[in-house]
Amino acid sequence: MANGISLQLGWRYSFGVARERLLSFLARVSSAGLALGVALLILVLSVMNGFQRELEERILHLVPQAVVGSYFGLSDWQGDAVQVALQPGVEAVAPFTKVQAMLSARNVVVPVLGFGIEPQYEPDVSDIGRFAPQFAEQLASPDALLVGAGVAADLGLQAGDSVMMIVPSRDKRRLPILRKLQVVDVFSTSTEVDNNLVLLPLATANDLRGLAGPEGLRLRLTDLFDARRIAWEIQQTNPSFDYATDWSNSHGNLYRAVHMSRNIVTLLLFVIVLVAVFNVVSALVMGVRDKEGEIAILRTMGVSRGAIMRTFIVQGAVIGAVGVLMGVLAGVALSALAPYAVGGLETLLGTQFLDPTIYPIAYLPSDIRLSNVMAVAGMSMVICLLATIIPAWRAARLQPAAVLRGE
Repeated sequence: MANGISLQLGWRYSFGVARERLLSFLARVSSAGLALGVALLILVLSVMNGFQRELEERILHLVPQAVVGSYFGLSDWQGDAVQVALQPGVEAVAPFTKVQAMLSARNVVVPVLGFGIEPQYEPDVSDIGRFAPQFAEQLASPDALLVGAGVAADLGLQAGDSVMMIVPSRDKRRLPILRKLQVVDVFSTSTEVDNNLVLLPLATANDLRGLAGPEGLRLRLTDLFDARRIAWEIQQTNPSFDYATDWSNSHGNLYRAVHMSRNIVTLLLFVIVLVAVFNVVSALVMGVRDKEGEIAILRTMGVSRGAIMRTFIVQGAVIGAVGVLMGVLAGVALSALAPYAVGGLETLLGTQFLDPTIYPIAYLPSDIRLSNVMAVAGMSMVICLLATIIPAWRAARLQPAAVLRGE
């Protein structure tokens, strides 16, 4: 009986009958505020998850995850590759030679990072095939060059154009090395990689660097976050390698920045959720004040303090549940539609909100994770329930005689 009264009164006080207009209005405002906070929190977490996913799947699967190499080239890279592949945590190995160079075309010069690759082994360590499916055939010619979309835009290049590559000589007293290459294709990853990366045949890169063999070996790892330890152990145990480096040296700051931004924004939005919960508490406190007479009558009729307390806990739970549910639905919908909405606005306005020269990627990503949605919903609901205890306890502690006397 007491539980039935608690549920009935709690529901009526939440979104009750017509004459409970004030309480109903306060309940709706509180639910709307909670829904807004939950929706924004889910949206921001999804976008930050999207940035992290794209950083890992696009950028870190294009740039080397870890490399070991020699300043003078590897004389027996096949033998070294077999030994390195046996290292725990190494999934695949491929040779490379890095070329710091300038590209010149149409009286414009831009700096680039050239990677000499062996098409036979490159698919094992890189996802370049996603963006240039024919790269193996295209790099069959020694003068072939695969150019990032940003570099091509800066130089006005397209497939079939010729470009001059300028490589500084290792002997500073000699003139730079010049090599005329032909652009065989332009690839676009929609990331910062497009702005400086070019690919060329391994033999051509070795020739430009004056090396008899590749500079080093590029590794694909099982665990990205174990890259530094694995690369260092390989370099220490194999005398062929003079140095070891990993993705954290080139993109570690970016990865840490994404995580730090996610934590800061999440904290700020969590404050919005707390403010919304405070609104729920305020609605309950006002409800208790407005219903003191009814509470006193119920107490004189024999309704226990526990039942009164449960009444206002039910009210807070209903307000919180409706707000959290609305917030989850809105947050998931916004997260799913945000990339398309931003892309549509860019097309409509003729602008690009995320410039790849400033941001790591050129579009707004979104990655909705069930664990995040459940965590946000659960956390918000728990806080809301905890917040109802104080006003509910205050309602249960009211003295019926004092209230009825008007004290």
